[in-house]
Amino acid sequence: MGEAFTAPTQGSQSFQLVKPEYADASIRRAIADERLTEDDTALIREYVAEMRASNGIGTARANKITFALVNWRRFIGPYRSNTVADLYQAVHVIKSATNQRGRPFKQNTIRDHIIFLKRIYLWMIENGYSDIPVKKVEKIRAPPEDHNTKLPEHLLSLQEIETMIRACRSSRDRAIIALLYESGCRIGELARLTWERVRFDRYGVVLTVDDTKCSTQRYVRLVLARPYLAA
Repeated sequence: MGEAFTAPTQGSQSFQLVKPEYADASIRRAIADERLTEDDTALIREYVAEMRASNGIGTARANKITFALVNWRRFIGPYRSNTVADLYQAVHVIKSATNQRGRPFKQNTIRDHIIFLKRIYLWMIENGYSDIPVKKVEKIRAPPEDHNTKLPEHLLSLQEIETMIRACRSSRDRAIIALLYESGCRIGELARLTWERVRFDRYGVVLTVDDTKCSTQRYVRLVLARPYLAA
């Protein structure tokens, strides 16, 4: 048997790392499958690098942008060669397309893809990489964000969460499940947590969470998760 998983210790830098290698691997696979050209790769890397420098995006956001831009090549030609008609057609097609598992794209996934496509083309036009008129790209509209992605009956109950925790075979997994349930953190926010952002007190635990969506910090009180984080 392999070595058992254990909970992260106070000496651990983070609970789980979000690595830029994930985006690099996506690019390499797409090149190997001939879905991405070397020029596409250079454009995506330059665009993401500029977003890091100018907008301060983190690794998780950079990965998300890269994944979406790589995936767009299923619906459009090489980035420099597309016309405005190609973009309009691709936006129409993706709304009824399926992902690589054969499932229809969720509305928020379609929204993200269209926003990222629009942004990279506005950037390409600004940098002289595309001669598509700016106004034509600006006309592209993403669907509204769907806030009702979960119905009440789809949510796990406290009893179900406690059953999951009891079924865990490592203190690490118990801590992750309890923290996600009680804090409402996004996966990326959990992945970037370090012990410096976990403060124990007599009432439980206070997390300092970097809100990736609103670019702010928020403080989260935890009670249920305290014994699992302290294990």
